[in-house]
Parts: sequence; structure tokens; C-alpha cells
Amino acid sequence: MPSAHELMVLTQKVLASLLSTASLAEQATLICQEIECIAPDAMASILRVDQQGALRPLAGTGLSARQVQGLALDSLCGNAEDAVLADTAGSTQECVHDTGVASGAKRFWAAPVRSGDGRVLAMLVIQPQEAATPSALHRSLIDACVPFCALALEREESRARIERLTFHDDLTGLPNRRLLQARAGQAIAKAQRDRSPLAVLVVDLDRFQRINHSLGQPGGDELLRLVARRLGEGRRFCDIVAHLSADEFALVLPGCDAEQAAASARCLLMALGKPCRIAGVPFGLSACLGISLFPGDGLDVDTLVHRADMAMQRAKTCGLGRFCFFSEELQRSALELSLEEDLRIAIEQNQLRLHYQPQVCFSDGRLRGVEALARWSHPRLGDISPARFVVLAEQCGLIDALGRWVLREACRQLADWRRRELAVPAISINLSPSNFHDPGLPATIAHMLAQHGLRPGELMLEITESVLMDTTPAFLKILREVHELGVLLSMDDFGTGFSSLSHLHRLPVQELKLDRSFVFDLEHDGASRTLSDAVLHLGESLQLSVVAEGIETEAQRRILMQLGYQVGQGYLFSAPLPSAELESWLASRSA
Repeated sequence: MPSAHELMVLTQKVLASLLSTASLAEQATLICQEIECIAPDAMASILRVDQQGALRPLAGTGLSARQVQGLALDSLCGNAEDAVLADTAGSTQECVHDTGVASGAKRFWAAPVRSGDGRVLAMLVIQPQEAATPSALHRSLIDACVPFCALALEREESRARIERLTFHDDLTGLPNRRLLQARAGQAIAKAQRDRSPLAVLVVDLDRFQRINHSLGQPGGDELLRLVARRLGEGRRFCDIVAHLSADEFALVLPGCDAEQAAASARCLLMALGKPCRIAGVPFGLSACLGISLFPGDGLDVDTLVHRADMAMQRAKTCGLGRFCFFSEELQRSALELSLEEDLRIAIEQNQLRLHYQPQVCFSDGRLRGVEALARWSHPRLGDISPARFVVLAEQCGLIDALGRWVLREACRQLADWRRRELAVPAISINLSPSNFHDPGLPATIAHMLAQHGLRPGELMLEITESVLMDTTPAFLKILREVHELGVLLSMDDFGTGFSSLSHLHRLPVQELKLDRSFVFDLEHDGASRTLSDAVLHLGESLQLSVVAEGIETEAQRRILMQLGYQVGQGYLFSAPLPSAELESWLASRSA
């Protein structure tokens, strides 16, 4: 019998190994070595039972791999619950089995290592080195070490189960998104080293929600398992098939260029489209597929999967059972969608800023007012042109929110200047024609003026010339209600739009703004001077003030003065400035 000290040392070493990060093979080898340390005349082996019930060597120096490789579990111990005495010819105390080893038979102890639920996970075998009969010491070591073997094997099973739950989809058994990222990352790194192509395909079933609703969850699960099997059929060892979410799957195909990817896509769609029965019901299946290619469409897993998904979404817009490659056009569309959401957030979270461009009286250079112009500095893309984000706001329905934000911020800023007694006589802001289709606009303006203690005449709203084409009673009613508040109205970019003089006199505007395109050609184009003169006389005949925009040179200012213009704005006087810089500009002129 082993001494108490020997058993204590054995226990301490094995438990320390079990608590460490040692592998199963290392732990099993330690157990065998400790057994042989206590019983130098013996050889210990641990034989693991595989999924088919055959024995495979795991650790030890006893029975050779040739002797046990592929033997059935009952070749050593039958159905024994405890250790039994056997020999390499297959004879035990209970029954005889032919193990295929006819000579050199030796007797040994063999004991099953069982899990908590009774399954045999392995066999622990102690075999004398010589022809001697196994002793009671060997039997006692078996009894002492079988529980340690069970702990090690069950720990390994738990680890494998956790790993499978972490990296595999429980429903289909396929790698999940996390494992896809790891394996695809390795495949991309290899493709980069080898300078070889690689394709990423994203597959999404057509009408899955409807199918799932009709068949119920069990039927939907059966369908997803069928799709997983069909996607995996005929795949190469290096190919990766993963289940991303719900009815979306991904494939990574190393060494696959555009032509091969298209061929693979056709084969996959054909395979998925084969008739099947789900929940006992004959069923026709189809899917759409998107393709991205390394390195042209991206250099990392996330980018390639995302762009393949974008291509798949485009394929869905073309009908059922289609596939589509990623393209720059899709990239631009995605950027616009992303920019749309960013603009929404920028408006809601007050991330935009106003710059102010002075309007200057020609006669004495005094400030007549400022025009507030929205500016957007995107956190990733930098400064976004107003020509871009204003058009985007109009396209995605954010223009009214943008107009309200400009109105609110301009009133706040003018009130701040008033409190600090800065000489800014008035402020003008640009509103979209759609803002004037909001019945609540007059009340919103009145609230802003009252909240900030501003007089209506200190605020001017600039509207584009296209409003002349809108003669609906509702629009004209809102325009008149704004005018009745005492707020001034200005016709911006006059002379280049859809001017209709028959409608102009019906609008309650107080100002026309000569479009900058006329001012640009004043020095060299007689027609521009003639048209500029006509706009001025039109305004004077209707008792409207006229402001010239886009003045950049002294010669342009001089010609405008000769024509009779009194007020202008442009880079000759100042670029649009943040509020602090405008205040410095005002201070320098006062000095």
C-alpha cells in the first residue's frame, strides 16, 4: 500500500495541476508519472474513449498505441464498474475478448474513469514492467488516481463545452461571429503574405420572418440547420462558414477572386434553392448574397463583412435569389446614410456652430447687420461644406429641424451681444421654403423673440427665390403671419431662380439680395452690370432695400456704388466668422 505521505504528495501535485492552466495531456501525464514514482516496477497509462467508443492513448508508458489503438471500450473491462485484472490477450476475470495481441501477454489492472452521469470517459491502466502479477499496491494506486482522472477529464469537457458555447452557434453548430473574426483574421493575414485573393460572402434568406411566422420557431430552427448544412456542403478545408445572426450567414473563401466568387455565389444560391420539406411541409427556399473582395474592398474582417452585407442589401432590392458585388457606389450611399444620422445627432446635441458675415454700408462703412451661416465640423470627417449638409438635410427631412436650430442659436447669440452692448444692429438667417409650410413657425419665432428679449425688427428671415412658385394659400398665410409679427423678410439669391414678377408684389418682403453670380462678372461683363442695375431699380420701385452679395474686390464695390447700391457683404469686408472673431473684427473697426 502507498504510504500516507506518498498519497499526500500525489494529491498535492495533481490538484495543483488541475488548478493550473495545464492541458489535459499534461495533467494525465503527471498522474501516470506519479504512479510510476510510487511503484517503480509498474507502467501507467490513461486511454481516452473517443466519440465512437474506441480507446485512444492519452498518456503514459504502459500499453502501446499499437496494442490499444481503436479497440472497443469493453475490450479491456467489459461492463465492469470497478478495476478488473486483465491481460493483453484480452482475458479478464469476467470474460475474454480478442484484442489482436497474441503474444507477449501481460497481466494488468484496468479501471474505468467515469463522469458524474456514469459515462466512461477513459481507462486507467497499471501494468507491471516484467511478467510479474499486478500487486495490491498497483490496485490501491488505481483506486487513488481514478477520481483525479475523472476530475481532469470532466474539467476538459467543461472547458470544451464553454469554448463551444463561446465560439459556436448553438443552433447550427457553425462558428459564430467571434470565431469568424479570429479565423478570418488568420486567413486574411495569410492572403496578405501570399499576395493571394480572398472573398467574403454574406448570405441572407429571403422572407425569413414570414417563413418563421408561418412555420413557428421549431420550423424556423429546422430551416436554419438545413441552410447551415447546405452552405457547408462541398466546402474546402480552408473555407469558413459562420452563422452571424438570425437568418444571416457568412463565408470566407481564401484564394477566391471575383470570377470564382461569382461562380461560388451561383452554386450556393442553386444549392439553397433545392426543394426541401420543413416541418413536413414542401418548401421552396431562396436567398440573396453579397460579395466583398480582399484587398480591394477592405483589409480587415469587419470591413469586408460589413461591405459584403451592404452588397447583400443591394441585391435584395433587385429581387429574390440575387447576388451583388460591393462597389464604390454602395460605399457612397453608405456614407450618406451614416452622414445623415451624424447630422441628426449634431442638430439634436447642439454640435453645429454659426458663423456670422457682416453686411456693410458703403457710404460710411458702418455695420448694418450680420448673416448667420451654419457650419458643421464633423468629428471624423472634419469640416463638411454647407452646400453638402444643407442639401442632405433637405433630402432626409432634417431641414426643418436645422432651420429651427439656426433660429434658436441666432436669437441666443444676438441676445448675448445685446447684454454685452456690442453694436450688432440685426441678424438674418436662412430658412428653407419647407420651414414656411410649418403652421407652428410664427409661434416658434414669437417664442424665441420673447424668450431672448429681442425686437421683431432685429430679426430678418432670408428665403430663396423658389418661394415665388408657391402660391398655395397655406404658405402665403404663414408668410403673412410671420410678417405681422414685425419680423423682416428678405429674398435671397434674387435674379437666378424662378422669378415671377406677378407674384413678387404679393409677398411681404422688405429686401432683395442680388445674387453673387452677377457681382462676380461686374468688372468684365456688361450684361451683369445691366442686370444688377435692373434688380436695384426693381427693388427701389417696390420700396425694397437691395443688398449685393459676394463682393470680393474693391472694383466690384466701386461699380456697385456707381450703380446706386448702398449695402453689401462679401470677403472684401470679412469672411463668415465665429462669434468671438466677429467681436474682434468689430473692435478693430471701432478703434
